[in-house]
Amino acid sequence: MKRFTVILLVILLVLPVCVYAAEDVFSADLYSQGRLTTEKDYLCIVRDQLNADSVSLSVTGPDGLVFMKNYGPCGGRFRSDRIFLSAEGGTAEYTVTAEIDGETLSFIVCRLRSSGTPTEARTAGTILQDGSEACILDEAGTGNDRQIVPLVMADDRHAGYVTLRLEDGRLTVSADLDISGSVRGGTVYVTRDEADCGAFGTDLYEGVTGTLGQSIRVGGTGPIYVYAILNVKTN
Repeated sequence: MKRFTVILLVILLVLPVCVYAAEDVFSADLYSQGRLTTEKDYLCIVRDQLNADSVSLSVTGPDGLVFMKNYGPCGGRFRSDRIFLSAEGGTAEYTVTAEIDGETLSFIVCRLRSSGTPTEARTAGTILQDGSEACILDEAGTGNDRQIVPLVMADDRHAGYVTLRLEDGRLTVSADLDISGSVRGGTVYVTRDEADCGAFGTDLYEGVTGTLGQSIRVGGTGPIYVYAILNVKTN
């Protein structure tokens, strides 16, 4: 029992790191000053050691408030939610404001629009009970063995469509863009266990993966849950 408890604690400590490792996230120290710059899509506010009775965070962009949350007391390592930073139309400035035990801290993060670098896009599927997302295919003769689903960018902008085809236990995935650009690879996640869907796109996922155009063997029976993360290079 003691050994199990130790293993569980290690998993809980490592979990946040694994989840964020696969994301395009810029980490900024909570006590940063002045002006920071990044080309990454997401912002995460961090502090290795923080002891406070009350911590709240807000982020304001060109169009107003984009994030606000009261984290309450903190004793130890602090890490905020992922905060999406849009760079529509070019450079955008975001003001990060933290309230720590009545003290106000503030700094600016300048989001630069990357020039022609790949950006993640994902398939827009069904929202599952745990909040994760997947496209659901069925090979039991229900006619749900082929789907065309939207492909969206990180800020939910429409980018095109992804076609899922299931035949004789093999899945193939293709993509067509409606924007000026090209697909530069990506990963297709496939499972029959709905419980695996929450780990799509992270290092915690241990199921079947493949690439665009590949014939992916899908074993077992029951519904098939599919999620694709593609690298899209815009012109």
